[in-house]
Amino acid sequence: MFVNKIPGHCAACLSRLSKIYTNRSVCLSQHISKAKVYATNTEHVSAADEGEPDDLFRQITIEVKTHDPAVLNSYEKFTKMAADELNITVGKIFRPPKVFWRDTLLKSVHVFKKHRVQYEARTHFSTIELKHLTGSTADTYLEYIQRNLPEGMAMKVTKHRLEALPDNLKNIKVNTPEDQLEKS
Repeated sequence: MFVNKIPGHCAACLSRLSKIYTNRSVCLSQHISKAKVYATNTEHVSAADEGEPDDLFRQITIEVKTHDPAVLNSYEKFTKMAADELNITVGKIFRPPKVFWRDTLLKSVHVFKKHRVQYEARTHFSTIELKHLTGSTADTYLEYIQRNLPEGMAMKVTKHRLEALPDNLKNIKVNTPEDQLEKS
């Protein structure tokens, strides 16, 4: 099974993903960010081991597109189920309008202008918003759903990371209208 071969993830993450992969109806009781990190390899070092703070994401937006609406429905259910198993908050799942591409061409290359053929391609979109994730949980979840992306489907991921306020902006005092009233 491919889940055991994902580099850079702890044993707890891998065991959860293998349970989801083998039996998707299994309910997991612990959240992945609360799991202990077990180093199975000397090269595997997590951010928690080094003392570095983990990245925090306010929102991750996943946009998938395909020409087959049945595949889109199935993949949408799969991503929702995987997020529920990992206790990831799904903010909103919505469908932007589909895009039609139509082209009319001549049947013959050189003559018979009256005889034409029409081609049409429909592109269906789905947008999934995930709220309040840690970096390790986001990496594990995104890698899992990207590895299970069906053929003929494209994915775009947008991450909104929370950053600390820079030191040069922490000491700036802003004059508010209340401060001006107190001075006069």
